[in-house]
Amino acid sequence: IPADVANYLVQELDIYNRSFRKLKARENSEFIASRLAEAEVSLRQSEKELATFVQANRRYVESPILLQAYNELDREVQANYAIWVDLRRQLETSRIEESKETVSLDILDPAIPNPEWVKPRLAVLAFAGLFFGVLFGIILAFVPEGQEGIGLTMIAALILGIGYGWYLAVDQALITQVLPTAGDRAKDLGVINIANSMPQVLAPVLAAPLVTVLGGYTSLYLATAVITVLGAIAIIPIKSVP
Repeated sequence: IPADVANYLVQELDIYNRSFRKLKARENSEFIASRLAEAEVSLRQSEKELATFVQANRRYVESPILLQAYNELDREVQANYAIWVDLRRQLETSRIEESKETVSLDILDPAIPNPEWVKPRLAVLAFAGLFFGVLFGIILAFVPEGQEGIGLTMIAALILGIGYGWYLAVDQALITQVLPTAGDRAKDLGVINIANSMPQVLAPVLAAPLVTVLGGYTSLYLATAVITVLGAIAIIPIKSVP
C-alpha cells in the first residue's frame, strides 16, 4: 500500500502541476491579449491625432509652438507603438508556453514495494508504549508545583516526544498490515481516522471530572499512564492479514 499511495500521489501532483501551469499560461495569454487590444486602440488614436495635426498645420516646422506640439504627439505615437510591439512579443511567447507539454516532475525512481514481508515487532512496540507511557505519566503526576517542577516537566515532555515519534513511525505500517481486503481500504482507513480522532473528542470530557473532582492533575496523569499501558497491551494480540 505505501508504494501505491506514493506513486498515486506523485501522479496526481504531476497532473495538477501540468493543469495549473496550462491554466496560468492561458490566463496570462488572455490578459496580454486584452492589453494588446487596448494598446492597439491607443496607438491608432495617437496616430490619428498626429495625422490630424499635421494636416491642419502643414507648416508646423516654422512655428516653435507648433513644432513642440508635433514632437509631443510624435512621442506619444512612438511610446504607444513600443508598448504594442512589446505586448505582441509577450503574447506570442505566452501562447508558445501554453502549447508546450512541459514535464513538471522528474521522477528518478518510482516507489516499489519491499520484496520481503516485514511486520512491526509488536513486543517491542508494546514495551515502548509501556515504558514511555508509565514514565511520562508518573513524572508529571508527581512533579512539584512552581519553579521546582520545570526541570522534571521538560524531561517528561522530552520522553513524550520520543514516545510519540516512535508511535508515528510505526503506526501507519502496522495499520496497512491489518487491513482485510484491498477493495475496502478506503473505508477501513476512514474508520481508522475516526478511531484516531475520537480520543481527541472524548479526552476533554473525561479529563474534566478527573481534574475538578477526583484529585486534580495527579489523577489525570496517572489515568493517562494507565490508558497508555492498556493501549500498549492491546496491540500485542494483533495479527497481520495476508
